[in-house]
Amino acid sequence: MNRMVKLGLSTIAVSLGLTLFATGTNNVKADSSVDIPNINKNVEQKTYGNVMSNYNDSDIKDVTTNAPSGNKTKKYDKSELVDGINNPGHVFNTTSNSTQSNSFKTAFYLPDGFNVFETEHGNYQSVVMTGDSIYFLESMGTGKNLGAIVKYKLSDLKALGIDGSSNYDDIWKAVNWFNPYTDEGYVNNKKYLDVTNNLPTDEYYAAKKAVTNATTKLEKSTASQKNANKWLKHWQAKTKYKKYKTNASYKNQVNRKINSWKSKATKYSRYSNNYKKQIKSQNKLVDKYGKKIDAARKANPTMFKYADIFQAAQLSPLMGIGHGQTLSFNPKNQHLYLVQDDSMGDIKANEYNKVLELDPTTMQPIRQYNFQMKHGNTNMQLHTLTFDKDGNAYWGRKSGNGYQWFMGTIDDTNGVSFEPSKQKMATRGGVFNQSVAYNAKNNRVYFVSDDILTSLPVDQLRKGNLKESSFNHLEFDSQREFEGITFDPEGFGYLLTLWPSEVLKSTQPVD
Repeated sequence: MNRMVKLGLSTIAVSLGLTLFATGTNNVKADSSVDIPNINKNVEQKTYGNVMSNYNDSDIKDVTTNAPSGNKTKKYDKSELVDGINNPGHVFNTTSNSTQSNSFKTAFYLPDGFNVFETEHGNYQSVVMTGDSIYFLESMGTGKNLGAIVKYKLSDLKALGIDGSSNYDDIWKAVNWFNPYTDEGYVNNKKYLDVTNNLPTDEYYAAKKAVTNATTKLEKSTASQKNANKWLKHWQAKTKYKKYKTNASYKNQVNRKINSWKSKATKYSRYSNNYKKQIKSQNKLVDKYGKKIDAARKANPTMFKYADIFQAAQLSPLMGIGHGQTLSFNPKNQHLYLVQDDSMGDIKANEYNKVLELDPTTMQPIRQYNFQMKHGNTNMQLHTLTFDKDGNAYWGRKSGNGYQWFMGTIDDTNGVSFEPSKQKMATRGGVFNQSVAYNAKNNRVYFVSDDILTSLPVDQLRKGNLKESSFNHLEFDSQREFEGITFDPEGFGYLLTLWPSEVLKSTQPVD
């Protein structure tokens, strides 16, 4: 049985320490036991001038896309989850205008926030996956440009019963249950602390650690004892040799070896017996303390279920995130990236794009890239970002009724440089430039807008030989706000939508 009881609000590393990239205050209620670790301020700064190549707009050719419209109304069907029931999931089917028949089904709902900041309201702006880990970027509210990254391992969620087949709202319920900004959550936190503070949790884990350490030592002493017995047997066999019986010097040598290995075998046998006794006594303590913890879990099943779910999450420090739709992963250097685009449009001539490179394990910033992207009188600002398997960077922006792609590099080895693709999409579905993504399974990049996903092959984008048949379109009629999509190694898509905050998984690999 899982006896993990030290949750969350006191140990989950909820970072409210404001960064060198952001300012603000935190108003967590007293007694909510929220840790406030500091963000890494030792961030390398790499500053460049204009990294955009020279080009003429007339040289960028339109390519017909035949894109379905998606949602161009700027209106959405919004709903709220209901507490006290098992909220059902959704199924979004592609329309007949799509190039592939596919569906997205609810995997899980996200909470109104991970209790990082009192203004949070379930406003998740990005999703990206690498291996078994899935990351979400939570915005703290319009105009604040603050946010935090949330990480879950899908295997952990599956072990907790959140596997896309049921329990869709368990994360939502769990985190909201511990929300220290509500009166109910404040009471729940106090109840949790009252129960766990009276449990022998430290003693339990100390005994577990002692068992582990003693077991490791037992394995080593057992191996040493086995080796000593082997050599003891080896030298004892020599007592039957004629030379042993006739050569006094040889006999003394053999006897010394026998005595030496016999002493070692005895010593390691004594060590092993002591370690076995330690393991036995510590296991008794593990069982003793474990029974008390199990009794508390049995008496408070819902509380500990929610504690396990909340504790499975890992949170980053609170940091400047800009609009928040650029969280991405570079497979080449295995790092996360995040653009701090604090304004919605382009930037002034003397301003710089700011991009953070982050450690995916700690979600702490490693370095910051500062650069300009000037073309004519425009200093373009990044609002989307993704990387292919070779570490090439891609981003896109609206161009009239169409969409223009840019490609380049942004890493410590190659520096920062961008150039436009030789072609741009003549038309696009949807209205908003929500995000871009990369699918390693089919080597395609995706433009995400509301109720439509448009993809194109990376090789053709780079060579500039796209044609109408190059584009795949998945159109929906969900009337939901599409924020982003990410892909697992098999090419299944995980779609992030609002409202409510929800992750839906495709029923088959996405074209």
